[in-house]
Amino acid sequence: AAVDITNNHWQFDAAALTAAIGARRYLLVNDFTAQALAQRDLLQGGPLPQKHRQILRGGDGDPLTPLLVIGPGTGLGVAALVPAGEQVQIIEGEGGHVSYAPRNAAEQAVLADLAAEFGHVSAERIISGPGLEAVYYSQTGEKRPAPDIGGLALAGDAAAVAAVSLMLQSLATVAANAVLSLGARAGVVIAGGIVPKLAGLLGDSGFFDRFDDHGRRRSYLETVPIYLSSDPLGGLRGMAAGFDNPYLAQRIIHV
Repeated sequence: AAVDITNNHWQFDAAALTAAIGARRYLLVNDFTAQALAQRDLLQGGPLPQKHRQILRGGDGDPLTPLLVIGPGTGLGVAALVPAGEQVQIIEGEGGHVSYAPRNAAEQAVLADLAAEFGHVSAERIISGPGLEAVYYSQTGEKRPAPDIGGLALAGDAAAVAAVSLMLQSLATVAANAVLSLGARAGVVIAGGIVPKLAGLLGDSGFFDRFDDHGRRRSYLETVPIYLSSDPLGGLRGMAAGFDNPYLAQRIIHV
């Protein structure tokens, strides 16, 4: 199977790679499928201690309902785990490509700029590393790489803080919409390579207020626990777990 990696120039042939490393089987999954599987303990006996996961906001999480795992990196990854007895079923979607839904004038202005360039504007055009760069450029007219924008924001630069806050509030909107759509009251785990580096800005960014601000269902969202995963090996841990998952095991290719 030939594989093209979204938001990356990499391409590879799965069978050739498997042969090159001497493996006898392979399993191809989305990166956020793997990230989600790394959080499966939240559905299997409650939130067990995990070195690289912190509670951003407690709540009355229901482990009998889905768990949402979401996070920006080179794109916006979205996946969910559904409890299935002693196992979990994975919902593998393309949530980063839902249409961007602005909630205020600043977000509408960014949307207008991106729509002029791309036509359809997906959520990950804003909620990602390239998205943060696009937001900053839209608001300031200056081009900077995402790591520099994040560093400036952490140092208190007003323009960078505004761009990061817009991205984080937009992430909250997408996450809350997914929780409402899936009934994911077990919680939300934010993963990916960006938010852990900007964790110090979450509290003042408006993220939590935006997450809860969904009209008649505010009380529903206010009780949902929110976690942050900064595990650098989360994808690999989840990928290893995928080989033992009975649902994903049906997709293992033996060579």
